[in-house]
Amino acid sequence: MKKLVKLDADGWLTEIDQKALAREARELCDYIESASTKEERIFQYREKVLPLVHATISGKLTLPYKGEDPYSWRLMLENFAPMLNDAFREVYSKFIVRIHGHPMPVAPSFRETGDARNYVPEIVERNGDRYEWVEFED
Repeated sequence: MKKLVKLDADGWLTEIDQKALAREARELCDYIESASTKEERIFQYREKVLPLVHATISGKLTLPYKGEDPYSWRLMLENFAPMLNDAFREVYSKFIVRIHGHPMPVAPSFRETGDARNYVPEIVERNGDRYEWVEFED
């Protein structure tokens, strides 16, 4: 369903699609539970990510999330930390972007093609506040 959601001062959504978030949190939890011992030892999912996932599932995480990300992309790209594997990165990225309240993944322009280059925010200003049209799951 298309929904008009208020943006904060930094342009992040102030409301998160709870249905999509619950699904993505479960997918991430399932991935972590099935990860090999070696993979867990390298990336420490249970220590770094699982508490964030459990707080989300239990409704105890304040959304949008403004805390630190469990992994530093800068350190990974500069080879100071191991790069996340593709399978984990796929489920983790969806989750972390959603809890932060990034509007692009839920923008109609992005959802049509899945290409970030096609993202065109549909911004509405009302009484000095900015809102963006987004797609939430029914």
